[in-house]
Amino acid sequence: QLREIQMVQLTIMDEIHRVCTKNNLRYYLIGGSALGSVRHKGFIPWDVDIDIAMPREDYEAFIHVYASELNSKFSCIDYNSDKHFFSPHAIVALNNSKVVFSITDINPKKTYGAYGLYVDILPLDRVPDDLLLRFRHKNQLKFIEKLRLLKKCTIYSETSKVNRFLKIWISRLMPVSLYKINKIQQKIAQKYNNLEKKQSRDICSTLSHYKYEKLCMPEFIWGTPKLTEFEGREYYAQE
Repeated sequence: QLREIQMVQLTIMDEIHRVCTKNNLRYYLIGGSALGSVRHKGFIPWDVDIDIAMPREDYEAFIHVYASELNSKFSCIDYNSDKHFFSPHAIVALNNSKVVFSITDINPKKTYGAYGLYVDILPLDRVPDDLLLRFRHKNQLKFIEKLRLLKKCTIYSETSKVNRFLKIWISRLMPVSLYKINKIQQKIAQKYNNLEKKQSRDICSTLSHYKYEKLCMPEFIWGTPKLTEFEGREYYAQE
C-alpha cells in the first residue's frame, strides 16, 4: 500500500500548491521531501509523507484566509480548529480518510491515524543571533514540547501496564489543556519575529520535532522558492 499512500499524498500536495500559487504564498519542500526531490525526483522510495514549510506570514495567511479555497475533499486542521489536535503546526488532510496504526486501538486520545492522510505544514520563524537568547528560546520550546507530549499521552504497544496507567493519569491531572499548550508553543515560536535582520540572520522551523540547532539556517539559504521536479509534477523547494 506504500505507493497508494504516496499517490494520495500527491493529490493533497497538488491542492496545496494550487492554492499557494494562486495567492502568491511561499512554501518549500523540506526534510525527506526536499531530499527526495533532489535524489529521486520524487519520494524517497520508503517515505510515506510530504512535509512543507512556509514563512510565518504566509503560513498564517494560508491557515486563516486561503485554506477556505481548498477543494471540499480536503481540510486544513490546526489547534484552533480542533481543540484536541495533537500538533502545534497545521496539516492539510484528506477528508474521510483514516490510517490505522498498531497503537490506534490502545490509545485513549486521538492518534495520528484519526486525521487520515495528510501533509504537514510548518511555519518558519526568526531566531536571535544572541547566543544567550537563542539558548533560552531553544529550552523554552523544548520544555513546552515535553509538556505537550505528556498531555497528548501516546501509548505504544511496548509500554508496560504500569507506565500506561501513569501516563494516562499524568495527562488527566495536568491542569492545562492540549489547546492551551499548543497556543503557548506557537507564541514561544514567534517570540523573535520582530527582530531586525541585523539581529536575526537565521530562520528556523521552530515547531518541528527535530533538533532546534539542526533547523536554524541563514535566511539566504531559503531564498526565493524554486520549482523542482517531484513525481512528474513541479513543487517549490529551496534554491
